[in-house]
Amino acid sequence: MSTRLGGLLRAHRGAVGLSREALAERAGLSVEAIRALENGRRRYPRASTIEHLAGALGLPEAEQDELAQAAQRPAGPAVPRQLPADLADFVGRQQALDELVDALTAVPGHPGGAVLVAIAGMGGIGKTSLAVRAAQQTADEFPDGQLYVDLRGHGGDPVSALDALGRILRTLGVHDVPDEVAAASARYRSLLAGRRMLLVLDNAASTNQVGPLLPGTAETVTLVTSRRRLSALDGAKHLPLDLLSEAEGLELLASVAEHRTEQDPAGAAEVVRLCGRLPLALRIAGTYLADRPGLSVRQLAEALADEQSKLGVLSSTGLGDGVRSSLGVSIEALAASTRKVDQTAARALPLVSLLPGDDFSLRVAAAALELPLFEVETALEHLVDVNLLETPALRRYRIHDLIRAVGHDLALSTTTEEDRVALRLRVLDQYAAMLWRADELDPQSPVRVTWHDPAWAAGALDLPDLGSVFEEFDADRGNLVLATQAAAAGSSAEQGRVVRIAVGSSLACRHHRRWLEWKQLNQLAVGLVDERSDPMAAFMIHFDLGLAQAELGDFAGGADHLAVARRLAAELGDDEYEAKSLMNLAHMLEQADRLDEGRVAARESMAQAIRIGNENLEAYSRLVLGQIAGKEGESEAQRAAFEAAVEVVRRTDRPVRVAALQLTIAEAYRTTGRYDDAVDALRQAEVIHRALGSDGGVAEVLDHLGAVWFELGRYEQALGSQQDALKLALEVEAQDREASVRLRMGQTLAALGRVDEARAEWQAALRFYDSHGNPRSEQARKLLAGQ
Repeated sequence: MSTRLGGLLRAHRGAVGLSREALAERAGLSVEAIRALENGRRRYPRASTIEHLAGALGLPEAEQDELAQAAQRPAGPAVPRQLPADLADFVGRQQALDELVDALTAVPGHPGGAVLVAIAGMGGIGKTSLAVRAAQQTADEFPDGQLYVDLRGHGGDPVSALDALGRILRTLGVHDVPDEVAAASARYRSLLAGRRMLLVLDNAASTNQVGPLLPGTAETVTLVTSRRRLSALDGAKHLPLDLLSEAEGLELLASVAEHRTEQDPAGAAEVVRLCGRLPLALRIAGTYLADRPGLSVRQLAEALADEQSKLGVLSSTGLGDGVRSSLGVSIEALAASTRKVDQTAARALPLVSLLPGDDFSLRVAAAALELPLFEVETALEHLVDVNLLETPALRRYRIHDLIRAVGHDLALSTTTEEDRVALRLRVLDQYAAMLWRADELDPQSPVRVTWHDPAWAAGALDLPDLGSVFEEFDADRGNLVLATQAAAAGSSAEQGRVVRIAVGSSLACRHHRRWLEWKQLNQLAVGLVDERSDPMAAFMIHFDLGLAQAELGDFAGGADHLAVARRLAAELGDDEYEAKSLMNLAHMLEQADRLDEGRVAARESMAQAIRIGNENLEAYSRLVLGQIAGKEGESEAQRAAFEAAVEVVRRTDRPVRVAALQLTIAEAYRTTGRYDDAVDALRQAEVIHRALGSDGGVAEVLDHLGAVWFELGRYEQALGSQQDALKLALEVEAQDREASVRLRMGQTLAALGRVDEARAEWQAALRFYDSHGNPRSEQARKLLAGQ
């Protein structure tokens, strides 16, 4: 296709000896723009484009006029220019904008070329703003016009395909519009044939609504926006739109608020966070601030932090629909549908908005809704399709803060307090079921068997093994704590569930070394359990809380709870529970350097263990006595106690226990400076673990061995042990051991002068310790601060 303009441009370019690339560079245009003009694909460029070309070619005035006249559109029907105005404060989205512009301007059939582009994202995320910005930037590429139709797909009155076709046809000069979709669509496609146009279909509801509006030729490019991914659009290039980055959010807020946020950057960052980085919410918040000179950024953040006032603030300006209505229409559209999946999804969203945490599991959602897993999964995946939920992992869902706020608001208006208490109890029962299912599946069932009601595990009987139970628990442990925190202040029935969950959490928390969650759950329960009516539960909670605090480095606090557990065990008349409490109490007193008290407890524990024939408890009681002797400088007494402990454990015919004991003995020797004895104990433990094929055990031995070599100043040897330990820890996915090795290996690397490598190891360890609430995070921070 050639035109007079294309011929003139080609002739002038040839006369001055410029390639298309050179002319494009001189004129500040793209090579593709020059090509489109010369081959006639773009016939009527803007006047500014002609001026740039004439200047780049150095044309005299007469030839400039000739070029301008060739670019003028011939008299005829007005070319439609229906694009809405571009937002003056459009910010960010540069990568998405570049991708969209490239897709709209590339040649169809070539790499990157597309005749149909679909933008999808949640309400208020800026789909229309992005589409309009890209359409305005590429308008010159579509000389026959730009059409825009708001399909109102997520409002109360979606535009039918026939109505949309009628509007477009009348815009193009057709007044006798057919009254059937098929006939109107055929007329529309015939009319667009050969025209280079851009069609923007905004706010589409479904593929069925869009299908009849798609042109039949590649010359007209279609841009569709929708709250759902229109996967069934054949040949479409899909562009999912995510939330703004924090930097983009700050830029948008500052622009709308007339830069008042610059006085309080920290407050502005908090506003961006509370708006969930959603463009609509940020525009409303910025306008709210700009309209109120006496309101500070900090006061705005405080208003948004209050769940009662948040939606009011974000629905209070004149920016069309506020956040409440913008997001609410999606839920209303689902509820108004006759399809069962839509109605279930509409019912689900308010109820899952009541769940604790930012994300939740399918199991917990099914418990909340009292529906089968498969039915709930279908409904939740439908909510993902319409961008009201995200699915970050299989059978796990995330809800945006503002969607949660709207859903929570709707739940309060459509359910009673009795309904909400019942929902919370169902969720708590599901958590308890997972934990007690683990107890049932444990081949070495703990002491809790005497307190366990089999009915508690009924809601998780479909979990076939411990691995699946632990996986569910570990993924949802944060929400479990949040749910129990709320329940602790709730009804008596909810408080009873807190005790049940705390006692049942022992196995899962110990398996995943989730000491912080174990402590939190038992701290909640210890204030709710009644020693007189349920002494067994009180014993177990104090016992577990003591162990959890010790694991987190609070040995004195742990000792206090173990002392209560010992008293309760004695009152129950259970010698084994009492001996276990005494042994652990002795260990904590020794670690807290309360050596005299620790010795008394250890001797009592040992005597009790011998009387009831519990060799394992006897061995560990002797171990504590040896640790105390070592701290008091009594080397021979320490050695004798340790040897006696090992001899007792060997009689149990449990090599793994011998190895564990040797590790503890080695650590005691290391802390008292008896390095040769420490190495000897570690080597014995290593032999056992290698014979058992326990790579995790070998990793632990090598970690401790590296610490010994480090204290001896043998840094290269220490590094070798630590590197081997890290490799094994990574292979068996032992994250706690990995963090321990990285912390110590960083110290070794620093001693060798490899500071950058040391910092990398400490930072990796810190990430793990912070996520687990482990006190060793403070050690990692100090090491980082010192380098």
